[in-house]
Amino acid sequence: RPPWRLRYGVDVTDEEAPVAERSRVFGGGLNANLERFGLFGRPGTVGALLRYSNGQRVARGVVAWPSLFGRPIASRLFVSRSRDLVEGEGILSFITDKTVVTAEQRLRVGAHGQIAYAYQLERNHVFNPKPDPRDPFALDEQWRQSRLTSSFVIDTRTFAEAEARIPEP
Repeated sequence: RPPWRLRYGVDVTDEEAPVAERSRVFGGGLNANLERFGLFGRPGTVGALLRYSNGQRVARGVVAWPSLFGRPIASRLFVSRSRDLVEGEGILSFITDKTVVTAEQRLRVGAHGQIAYAYQLERNHVFNPKPDPRDPFALDEQWRQSRLTSSFVIDTRTFAEAEARIPEP
C-alpha cells in the first residue's frame, strides 16, 4: 500500500425541518481524510479527518499501532473536536462544543476471537451564541463524562471474505 492516502468528498444532507414548517432542509458539506502508513520506519498509522457542513465542524486525529511492546495488542488513540450550531428562535439557538479523547486496545483470543476495551473522556460545552447580558440564567453549561467499555467479538470469516464485505468509503 502507498505510504500516503488522501480521500475527499462532498456530503449532501436531507433533514426534516421543524414541525411548524412541514418541509425538508437540504444542505451540503465537504470532508477530507489524510492517512500516513508507517511511523518512523515502523508499522502504524496516523491520520486526520476534517468535515465541514451546515452548522457542523469536525476535526479528528488518530494514531494506531498493530502491536504494543512486541505483543499482538493493537492500540489506537483518537482525538476529536466538534462544533454543532443549532439555529432556532430566541432561546432555541445554541452551540455545542465537544472534545473527545479515546484510547482503545484490541487483543486476539484464539483463531476467531477478539477482546476490545477502551477508555473515553468527553468534555461538552453548550451555550447560547448570543446571550442576553441581563439574563442571569443564560445557557452556558459545561460537563465532563468518562466511559470504560469492553467487548468480545467472534469473527469466523476468512480474511479475504471480511475484506470483500467491507465497502470502501
